[in-house]
Amino acid sequence: RRTIQAASGPYAPTFAAYVDWVTGPGLEAAGQKAQEVADVVVRTLEAERPPFRVPTSRWVADYLDRKLADRDGATVQTLARTWIGRS
Repeated sequence: RRTIQAASGPYAPTFAAYVDWVTGPGLEAAGQKAQEVADVVVRTLEAERPPFRVPTSRWVADYLDRKLADRDGATVQTLARTWIGRS
């Protein structure tokens, strides 16, 4: 991680903030256990008519709701800024 961050040039602070989010509160909110994901995958594979898109958690479903309804990307950009400490 340090090598990538060092090579990030002017983006190093943003990259560091994102990594902090992923390894801290972001992972707590969005992270899942392998068994939880596997359960969703198995249910989807067994479905007679599986959906095209299958979120594996409530966090992912909420993110997709925002992303797919966000024509110009502004909502997702605002959300992503919270991951790197900017609002």
